[in-house]
Amino acid sequence: MTRPMRYVSHVKLRVEQQPRGCIKLLGGRFLIGCESASRFVLHDVDAHARPKQVIWEQEEPVLAWDVSSMTTEDGRFVVYVLLSEKKLDIPRWRLLEFCFNGESAKPCAVDAFDVPTSKFEPYRVVLQTGGKSPFLHFPECKLVFDMRARIFYEFPKFLIALDEARHKAGSNSYFNVSRTPDCIVLTSTHVIAVYKYFSRPSIGIATDATLFQAFIVDRFSVRNGKGVLRCSHEGVSEHHFNQVALLRNSTVEPITESTNARLLGRVDFYRNLHVLWGDLTLPKPSGDDVLPITIVIHEEVEKTENRKTAWMGRPPVEF
Repeated sequence: MTRPMRYVSHVKLRVEQQPRGCIKLLGGRFLIGCESASRFVLHDVDAHARPKQVIWEQEEPVLAWDVSSMTTEDGRFVVYVLLSEKKLDIPRWRLLEFCFNGESAKPCAVDAFDVPTSKFEPYRVVLQTGGKSPFLHFPECKLVFDMRARIFYEFPKFLIALDEARHKAGSNSYFNVSRTPDCIVLTSTHVIAVYKYFSRPSIGIATDATLFQAFIVDRFSVRNGKGVLRCSHEGVSEHHFNQVALLRNSTVEPITESTNARLLGRVDFYRNLHVLWGDLTLPKPSGDDVLPITIVIHEEVEKTENRKTAWMGRPPVEF
């Protein structure tokens, strides 16, 4: 027999106006918000005696911010806050890291990092995480942060490395790949960039495909706290994905040492929307060579003629 829900308790929150006034619930327990122009507070919804505490305070006013959280392999709960601020009228980004151990609502460690970029919009702050991935992605400034080594990485200059990828369009074709990734997928081992791939053959039917490039960190490229990612694998799918999400995180086979990951993709075909899932196999790395990705697309898991009823908002997350 079910019983109606009853009122238990409530927590009063005082937050700033937008864009500083957004509140995020993390881990089903912590509410984090910008209480003033320069102060972040954390509300523990499970606590009754002292539910609120100040976790960060600074002199410079915060212009905008975003927050995300993850649980590390050793069980620590980590909260990352990306904020934009002005110091001496010069805008900049900062990344805050708060580590929690066990059931304690008080951070056991707090660190701050200056984001090494000058190309950003102060009020467009976006922070992307990927489940248990050790990487953070900053879409606005096209940087990746390696949480293990605490190093920022930028993407290398765009280049199609393999002839197989170039020849997908045909020898007498005109093809074009968007130089900026349409989507970034963060896995446990790689940063996967997804590009739209347009083929315009001189004879025949035009086709659209998707270019996948997998990147790894290159610690030998680090200079002054910032490095360049290295493209280790590349492949083309004949399906034109409009959105891609991580469905199953990357794992390394113990015998072959190849890496497997499963992605979920959305494909628009005329009035229908198809949702496919595909397996990516990345062979064991070989020096600085770029190796081909084996991409196997499986049957669609959803099809609808009304695009507004499927996969709205953010794509699904890894399970």
